[in-house]
Amino acid sequence: MKTCSILFFLLLSFNLNAQINFEKGYYLDNQQKRFDGFIKNYDWKNNPTEFEFKTNLEDTQTQIHNIGEISEFGIDQVSTYKRFIVNIEKSSNNTNSLTTESEPIWNKETLFLKVISSGKAILYQYKDGNISKYFYQIKNQPVEQLVMIKYIDNENQEIKSNNYFKRQLYTNVNCGDMDMAYFDKITFAKNDLIKHFERFNSCSGDIVKLAEKTTKGAFHLKAALGGYMSSLSIKDLNSFKNLGTNIDSKLVLSIGAEAEYILPFNKNKWSLFIQPNYQSYSASKSYTKPDLISSLNPTVTFDTDIKYSFIELPIGLRHYMFLNDHSKLFLNAMISLNFTTSGNMVFYRDRTKIDDLDISAPSGYAVGFGYNYKNKISLELRYNLARNLLANYNEWKANYSSYGLLASYYIF
Repeated sequence: MKTCSILFFLLLSFNLNAQINFEKGYYLDNQQKRFDGFIKNYDWKNNPTEFEFKTNLEDTQTQIHNIGEISEFGIDQVSTYKRFIVNIEKSSNNTNSLTTESEPIWNKETLFLKVISSGKAILYQYKDGNISKYFYQIKNQPVEQLVMIKYIDNENQEIKSNNYFKRQLYTNVNCGDMDMAYFDKITFAKNDLIKHFERFNSCSGDIVKLAEKTTKGAFHLKAALGGYMSSLSIKDLNSFKNLGTNIDSKLVLSIGAEAEYILPFNKNKWSLFIQPNYQSYSASKSYTKPDLISSLNPTVTFDTDIKYSFIELPIGLRHYMFLNDHSKLFLNAMISLNFTTSGNMVFYRDRTKIDDLDISAPSGYAVGFGYNYKNKISLELRYNLARNLLANYNEWKANYSSYGLLASYYIF
């Protein structure tokens, strides 16, 4: 478990810079002086507090500008961020994190807000983890947060919503012919809010269509075939029997599929995947050991037969590192659920059966490193950490581990 935790940490903290490029952009300093150049586009999931800037792409040194120095910055045809000192409430809409507070609790913060609709009325977005908030501004008026709070009603323990944002829009972002019934249909969702602001700006004769380039998620289904060198180390913790032995590595084939979802941020460099596959392992071994039961014979012959078929269900996190437009490397970290379809270990002493043990393996962990070409073919070197096939028996340990090569082909 400790080894897996370290591997997950290394994966999550891996350098994120691969294939994140400097793109044409600008920034305004605190005196509103404009500087054109190139900004490193991290495709921020959360609103940033700083950014990297180059005057020329050939520059070897980058400038780091933080929120205290910059009033606005943008990447051409991608995104624009403006700095404001705002009152913000950060309640979560996650069902497991709701409070009983129905009214906003304000904190004053300095933030970069992302422009997502522009014109006479400007709509901004703020994201931090699972928190997503929206702000609006009418021309040069102060920026104000649109209030929507999900909370638990103390009286009946029901989930309710404070939808004050609808009243704010009705009062301040209204063409004049929009009644409350219209605003009641608007949900607190990005697309719904953008649609309303564009309608308001259109009827005000002051709409600016943003050419925002956003990263989209994607789903892939693949066929997968693998070959693993699998080894087994059996330890008999009952010293009286003395049955332990090691089984040499042997080739085990796997056949399965993979479903992968590319996450819609950070330049599509992260994904989640699930990869069901079927494997079947069998082995036999004959070996001699000192006879601990009888003093008449110095040694005794043992035989072991193992048959183990299982469905493996790795669930993992993948990090891509782009080499060019056609090639990329990737790292995998997985928890692997295991479902035994059939399996037992039989032990013989001088051809007499003395133990017949059912195989029941717990979940395990795995890591992998691979190469992807044109989003069509992937090759991966994978290592499956040891798991105890005799976890249901206190007097036995049978550590099964494997390493090998996995190939997958994209169906779509």
